[in-house]
Amino acid sequence: MTKLKTIEDLKRIREEAQQSLRVRSDTGTTITVGMGTCGIAAGA
Repeated sequence: MTKLKTIEDLKRIREEAQQSLRVRSDTGTTITVGMGTCGIAAGA
């Protein structure tokens, strides 16, 4: 990851992250990762 040098860099990254979240919420996609003991042992 590159270093943030200006507030505009931070705003740009924030907008990109919000866009990604919007796409996920619009499509209804959900990924669930099991965190039971066998999942943790497998590297979850």
